[in-house]
Amino acid sequence: MLAMKTKDILQEALSLPAEQRVQIAEDLLKSLNAPQKDNDKVWASLAEKRWEEIRQKKVKLIDGEEVFKKLWKKAV
Repeated sequence: MLAMKTKDILQEALSLPAEQRVQIAEDLLKSLNAPQKDNDKVWASLAEKRWEEIRQKKVKLIDGEEVFKKLWKKAV
């Protein structure tokens, strides 16, 4: 079997149905960003802490649209 060039692989992948392209993209990304169990535990712990702060009203929630408007103004 002849080795496929990157360009050929890309052309072949782009000809696939969308669902298969999504699966390939996800698999490629996973191969680059292998999950790290320690990071997952840290993020889970942080999420639990933040949820508790929200539940107890210790932090002020800001609407996402408002946040993005402010960021957009700063970027422009």
